[in-house]
Amino acid sequence: MTKVQKIWLSVFLAMFLVPEILWSPVVNSVYEWNQNSNHVTPLRDSFLTKSDNIQILSNVLLFQFFALALITIFLFLIRNKINNKVLFKVLIIISFIMTCLVFYYYSLSSIRITF
Repeated sequence: MTKVQKIWLSVFLAMFLVPEILWSPVVNSVYEWNQNSNHVTPLRDSFLTKSDNIQILSNVLLFQFFALALITIFLFLIRNKINNKVLFKVLIIISFIMTCLVFYYYSLSSIRITF
């Protein structure tokens, strides 16, 4: 990979990892789904999980979705420059699954249910 490609890949990775490290909305959701009890505790408390901050959570998830989508597109663009084809396939599968997962959480966070 060229230097410019490495820079762009690191920018896209940072777009996903910085919000995930600070607030971990996706990791918290996956962790809460895997708990088999009536008392679900988050992996890490975050202000985003409060009901008052749904709009901020939606914005963070949308930002992460764009980052993961750009990572997936970027990996497709540089696929000829990656020597290890198995690693490339694993990275594409992981980035595609994470993109779908973040999009799913974004769509759930942006739905307004009123009674």
